[in-house]
Amino acid sequence: MDFKDDDIVCPCSGTKLSKLRQRFCDGLKTLEALSDATGVCSGCAGCESDVEELIEGFRAAELLTQDKSSSS
Repeated sequence: MDFKDDDIVCPCSGTKLSKLRQRFCDGLKTLEALSDATGVCSGCAGCESDVEELIEGFRAAELLTQDKSSSS
């Protein structure tokens, strides 16, 4: 899975990667919260595994950023 910011992650809701990332940064850290806010995974749910992988990637990036901030 290799999405770019303007790529649509969920065809049913038309949600782009950039919107998911922004909502995650706004504090929506779970699939359920992101689904409620964006409609992702609320149609056919065919994107659910991709969205779960993206959330894990967002979390990993967030941890790396926190680690770099605390070591500075």
